[in-house]
Amino acid sequence: MSDGPHRSLPLRRHWKKVAELASKPAFSVGDVAALLRAALVKDLSSNVLKQLQKILNGLFAEDCKAQLEEVRNQCRGSAMDNLLIDCAIEANTLGLTGDLACIAAVENSLQQYFLGVSRQVVEHYLRRAPAFPVDMRKRLAEVGECASLPDLSKRILSGNGINPRSFSIQKQTGIDEGPPL
Repeated sequence: MSDGPHRSLPLRRHWKKVAELASKPAFSVGDVAALLRAALVKDLSSNVLKQLQKILNGLFAEDCKAQLEEVRNQCRGSAMDNLLIDCAIEANTLGLTGDLACIAAVENSLQQYFLGVSRQVVEHYLRRAPAFPVDMRKRLAEVGECASLPDLSKRILSGNGINPRSFSIQKQTGIDEGPPL
């Protein structure tokens, strides 16, 4: 008997853990959202983020597409970092500069990356276990709403949210603790 379709997901280990907890109703939406925030932070490169902030807050932030493309050459192979650069270019094209551009770029990239991963998880669950008891699309949508990605993007840019361990799930050891009935 299989442990669940999350085992064969073609994703990194921390995303498999998000899918596993999302598929189990015993875990609250808040617990899964904490794990989701940690997974997003793990995929984000702090080096690219610092360079992005430097470019968008720089003196010539109005036309920084060439500088952002140079940063892209340094982060080949990272889907999250490339998406962050795309969102920064889009924010700059819309006329945003400085902290507003940084916040918009990080928030949009986190949202788009989560949507892409959640689509992949939902499709995988529909193929591997079509009669799975949990509606993964609905559950992941609830988790995405609870994760408050705008607050996470501000926290990341302030330097307080870049440690994935700060989003751990609290272990419940008391006799009255556990999943709600």
